[in-house]
Amino acid sequence: EAAPEVRKEGLQELAVAVQHFRDCLQTDKDHADARHNLELVRLWIKHMQSLWEQRDRQKQREEMDLADYIRLLEEQQRALRAIGIAIGGEADTPKRRQAQRGVAQQQRTLAEEIKPLKEKIAAALEKAAQTATDKSDEIKKATQRMQNMADEAGKVMLSAADALCGAKP
Repeated sequence: EAAPEVRKEGLQELAVAVQHFRDCLQTDKDHADARHNLELVRLWIKHMQSLWEQRDRQKQREEMDLADYIRLLEEQQRALRAIGIAIGGEADTPKRRQAQRGVAQQQRTLAEEIKPLKEKIAAALEKAAQTATDKSDEIKKATQRMQNMADEAGKVMLSAADALCGAKP
């Protein structure tokens, strides 16, 4: 639950620890404890950054209404598509393949937003159904259609990520 400035400070402190472990390994390349601790710190940083990213995404979802959330997802998807197209025009190099894997991971992360999107759709239309009792069947059908569209979008997003991993941007 750390604030961004506290996160930054913590990462800076961990960077200092990493440097100390590296200094130790420069002195003694076989220092097992330093090697072990360096790997633990690396894994800890990766884990914490992942948790912070998840919490930030959750907070962002909660603060946005359905329309804004859909716009955000669309903007992110368009940006990923543009990057994928740009990567596709480059020669096949290790750097390009690394970029493809990164974009594919971002695409999969974006596809994870489909479930929360479906929940937002259901909540928004349920709220609308409470005020329009005579149209509840239509609202239920609309909810189902929108959730089906979201499912289809999620499948296409994962297919795009697979294409990127398969070197077919």
